[in-house]
Amino acid sequence: MNSHQSLRVGTVLSSGGVRGVYAHTGFLLALDRLGIRPDAVAGCSAGAVVGGIVASGQSVATWADALATVRPGQF
Repeated sequence: MNSHQSLRVGTVLSSGGVRGVYAHTGFLLALDRLGIRPDAVAGCSAGAVVGGIVASGQSVATWADALATVRPGQF
């Protein structure tokens, strides 16, 4: 295959508390910047929170911008 656009992509996001939320958001933002959109998302704990936002159709960039205004102690 010459292009990632012909591939189907699934992501599995783990737990990790607040750090997991930030880590998964960064991971998905990196995929987004590469033009890669997950076809399926699965997650538990923090991964389920971030996965739910992605599954709802909200842009990862919008979520990342909102997350940038929240300090970890505010969760």
